Formats: sequence, C-alpha cells, structure tokens
Amino acid sequence: MDYFNAKIKIFDSTHFSVTTYNYRNKIDYTNENDKKQLKLSDLDDWEYTPSLYDKISDIKRSIEVSRNRAKNMIYDYARTNDFEYFVTMTFNPDKVDSFNYVACSQKLSDWLKNLRRRVAPDIRYLFVPELHKSGRYHFHGLIANIGNLQLVDSGKRTSSGNTIFNIGSYNLGFTTATRITDKHRTATYIGKYITKELSGHLKNKKHYWASRNLDLPEVKNLTVEQLLEMGLDKEFLENNSIYSKTVEYDVNGQNRKVSFYEFEKNE
Repeated sequence: MDYFNAKIKIFDSTHFSVTTYNYRNKIDYTNENDKKQLKLSDLDDWEYTPSLYDKISDIKRSIEVSRNRAKNMIYDYARTNDFEYFVTMTFNPDKVDSFNYVACSQKLSDWLKNLRRRVAPDIRYLFVPELHKSGRYHFHGLIANIGNLQLVDSGKRTSSGNTIFNIGSYNLGFTTATRITDKHRTATYIGKYITKELSGHLKNKKHYWASRNLDLPEVKNLTVEQLLEMGLDKEFLENNSIYSKTVEYDVNGQNRKVSFYEFEKNE
C-alpha cells in the first residue's frame, strides 16, 4: 500500500483514535524523532505555473503544514505518556531577553540539561512556547519522573482546589506547577499554544521540546476499506467516540476533509 486515507493511533491499553481523510495521503518512509514514527505527507504533486499568488499560497501552506504537524506530535506525546505536572515558565526581562525567541529557547534548553544532569536524570518532559500579546515568550510544559526537583507550595490553589507549586531551582523568572488530573484535557490544551501567529514567527525553528525517553503511539495507516473490515464504520465512529472533530479546508481548489475520533475503553 503506497497511500492511506485512514489512520489508527493506539495511545495506550485504554485509548485509541481514528482519523479519516477524503483524499489519499502518500506514505513518506522518512522517519522523524529518532525514527520513532513515520513522517507522513499529504501533499499531492501539483503542476502549475508559479505566480506571485501561488508563491504566497505555498508559503502560507508551508507554515500551516508545519504548525499542524507540530500540534499532532505534541498531542501524541502528551496523550501517550503519563505526565505528572503541568508547568509554566516565564523569563525575567532583567535576566533574559524575553522578546528574543532564540535567547529564551536556549535558556530553556540549558535549564533542562542542567536539571537532568543534577537532580532528575530520568525526567520526561514536553515543552511548547507561547507568544504573549506583549510580544514576549514563555513556555508551558508537561513533566514526569522529576527526581529531586524541588516543588515549593506557593500557598495558592487552582479553582478546583489543587495546590499551585513553584519550581525552587528555577531562577530565570516565575514558575508554576500543578498536578495533572485530566490527561485528555491537558493533551488538547497544551497544543493550543501553537497558533498561526506563533508559527509565523518560528519559521525553521523548533515548535516544541520533547525528551528522548518519551513514547509515541503505535500508528497504523489503512484504507477506508480496511477500516470498514474492522467494523469501524461512520455510524460507530460518530456514536461511540468520546471526542470528535472535523476540519475542512481548500488546497489549490481541491476540498480537503479530515475527521478525528477518539475512543476510551469502557470499564
């Protein structure tokens, strides 16, 4: 099979998702992220005479494809791994130029390396940037296996009564850390920071940081016919999913439709 128009992802023993497409996706056998998951491409071979309009459209689409790919990877990592805390890290402008993404990301990278070397050798993490309305950058992340990382009770609580901690060893700005209580909601939430505006600023730059010890879901690329053979018809998908979403967009006059369904094993 050199194409697919359906995909199954097995996140863990109790959760899986199904994605269907109204078009054929080519399979690109180039691996990414240390060959943990196939890099998938849904681009067709279009033949047209380049024009200014086409060039602008290509750039816009390139940014959109990059953003969607990053969001999908972030969701997969967040959904598959058992993270313990949701953290936010800001930068003190007296210590870090928080308007400079390269400077901020380098400080984050250095802090994570130092953390792993000194107090949490087995730490698992996933961090994404957020571009504030002011133009400053800060980061949100998911962490687990924190070892001897010091979490200090801030004395504050979330609206649901959970303790808000500060990270004791972080001296570059302000931090918060709260224990994760809803894995699905957290996975959906953290990807929302990868906005169109942010992707426009991050051309050819990293959209997320993921530790090498993270797991990715098992991915099966199928045809719709194979999906039907498994009993996963449209009626089942629509009536039994715990979450569903359909997105439609246009590519060079061709309508594209992608439907996503997520399922949870009944107890």
